Amino acid sequence: MADNFLVEYDKDVADPSKDPMELYNRLLKQFNDDGEKNVEYCYRLVIICLTLSDCELKKKNKSEGKKWEEEALKYAKKAIELDPKSMNAHKWYCAAVGRMAPHVSTKERIQMGHQFKEHRDI
Repeated sequence: MADNFLVEYDKDVADPSKDPMELYNRLLKQFNDDGEKNVEYCYRLVIICLTLSDCELKKKNKSEGKKWEEEALKYAKKAIELDPKSMNAHKWYCAAVGRMAPHVSTKERIQMGHQFKEHRDI
């Protein structure tokens, strides 16, 4: 079931005419229904959250963009927790950490830089 869903989902994500919010809601429902232990759903949630952040930032809505970046980081941490050896989990964790850096203090940014490097080097 998960494999079929993900194949269809990945096709839809590649289609620029698809609504990112609809894709997010569809993936989140599947994640909540049967995927909370599945790193494949989790890192895809990171990707779609970052896409939604981009959409909000294009509309000059910084607070909503930041909200989606925070959501992405939450799912990125969960993906690492689910499968510490998943390259995709580490890759998208780095992306989420990098996107959060402008929103935090210098001290936190330095800590995030260390986290980024640690996960990049895995």
